[in-house]
Amino acid sequence: GITTWMGQRKDKLEKFEFERHFS
Repeated sequence: GITTWMGQRKDKLEKFEFERHFS
C-alpha cells in the first residue's frame, strides 16, 4: 500500500493509479 504525502493510506486506489499511469 502507498502512503501519500498527507500520510493517508490509499491501498484501494493503488492498483487503479498504477494501471492509469502505466497501462
